Amino acid sequence: MKRKVLALFLVGMMTITMLAGCSSKNGDADSSAGLTQSGQQQEGNEDQQLNTAGEILAETGSEAETAQAKEVSAAISYDVSNLAPWSSATSGRLSLMQTLYEYLAYYDSESDTGLSGILMKECERIDDFTMRVTIYDSIYDSQGNHLTAQDVAFCFNTWAEMGNSVKCKLLDSCSVVDEYTVDIKLNTDSVGDIENMMCGLVPIVTQAAYESSDDEMIEHVVSTSPYIVTDYVEGSTLTVEKNENYWQKDESLISPFSLANADKITFRIVTEASQVSTNLETNVVDIAANMSSAEAARFETDDNYNVFAIAGSNFHWITFNCSEGGMFYNNPDFRKAVCYAIDAAGIVEGVFNGGAKVSRAYGNPECVDYNKAWDSEEYYEYNIEKAKELLASSGADTSQVIRIMYPQTSVNNSMAQIIQSYLLEIGLNCELLGYESALYQTYKTEAGEWDIILDEKQSVDYVTSLASTLQVSGSTPAICLAEDEKLQELVSLVQSNEGHTEENINAYMGYIKDECYVYAICQANIYHVTESSINGIVTNFKGWLLPGCAVYTKDFER
Repeated sequence: MKRKVLALFLVGMMTITMLAGCSSKNGDADSSAGLTQSGQQQEGNEDQQLNTAGEILAETGSEAETAQAKEVSAAISYDVSNLAPWSSATSGRLSLMQTLYEYLAYYDSESDTGLSGILMKECERIDDFTMRVTIYDSIYDSQGNHLTAQDVAFCFNTWAEMGNSVKCKLLDSCSVVDEYTVDIKLNTDSVGDIENMMCGLVPIVTQAAYESSDDEMIEHVVSTSPYIVTDYVEGSTLTVEKNENYWQKDESLISPFSLANADKITFRIVTEASQVSTNLETNVVDIAANMSSAEAARFETDDNYNVFAIAGSNFHWITFNCSEGGMFYNNPDFRKAVCYAIDAAGIVEGVFNGGAKVSRAYGNPECVDYNKAWDSEEYYEYNIEKAKELLASSGADTSQVIRIMYPQTSVNNSMAQIIQSYLLEIGLNCELLGYESALYQTYKTEAGEWDIILDEKQSVDYVTSLASTLQVSGSTPAICLAEDEKLQELVSLVQSNEGHTEENINAYMGYIKDECYVYAICQANIYHVTESSINGIVTNFKGWLLPGCAVYTKDFER
């Protein structure tokens, strides 16, 4: 059977992924290796600097076929709970927030500041604690309320007062400088926290609209978004329609997340995975976001659908118990022997059916501060002979049983079993300890309970945001339980704005690799499936798909 292959094109901005899809009947190569080709195509096109749907379609030769969609139906897999701007984060809410609201900015690795504006016109770092932000003077919400600096300050300060995010306590103040300028000041100089608030934590609304809302926008949203909520049935559907009077009139300044390529979008909440596929097959929905690899594989050879695979923000890793008295204490060679014995590519195939990417560093390659040079550096490539040599030089007692602990999930169970078999090849016996989440969280800080931890981490903005996992903070140990003064110096350095330099980040990454405190194995794909006349998708930096920004052809209709 001929396999459908997608052509993927990465946008120059590292935290945006825009994909153009075409089937094998249009001349793409065949492959028979599960869902792996999408990942290969992604790697092959990563140098292309494509920023708009038009540019992407020009590459595929189908620009003339693009069209404004009249009505689109999209399935989301999580209950939404409520639509209010600053409620606690849930997967359902996060999947919709960038359609319902706008933020000040978005992450952009091509920008000098690492940011580009949505509502923001420009920004300037005043000091290590403060960002000065100027917004456009022409912003209006869907009720005609004019957005000014006073509204931005109201949003940041109200968000902080509500305390629904762990980051709320980091905001010292958001103060008005002039009619369109604010100073956002934190009580910490840690890297990325202001940017995180600007790009994904604090949706912006006008104070007038919020205070006049009879439900604090739990169901009735008023925002600056290019879409207006016209109907919401809790637990069932959410309908939005294009705002014909969207404030940003200069098309060249509309952000990639504020496109409105469909006149009407109905989000259908379908929490049962099998029902998502059924809804797609029966034309109830045109877009199914965040599907499992198994479900997505059902559509891969069907020319009626496009399957888009992008690297997710979560990656899988192991760390070692480096506490005094533990078997891995003060023994980098022993730790490296374990890493070289693990075939990461084999795990990608065996656990993820090819639907993952081998990691090259402790962090997401799409992060703003990720150094592409790391991709070509040595990173524990599978080498059984080298593993045996390092094990011999380590002097480790190989009669000891290595306890591999992990939170109990089907993926972790499979990974642990494969790692167990790899380590047996170099003469190491392992005991697998899978625990439910609460017990795992308790045991992971107790040195007597484990020797290796297998887990996953999310990395969405800065690779150095994960440095905190290696930091000793009060009674909270580093994930590897190591007490290493040099490690703590480097961790503290790269988390500060002053110390967040390429030289220091390379030194930090090099040190944790030399000491082998943590080994990132792979990054699993996220799958989005669409009807075949949808030629491109856009996801935000957390991987959530935005149907309003998708690329529709003239053949699309609902």
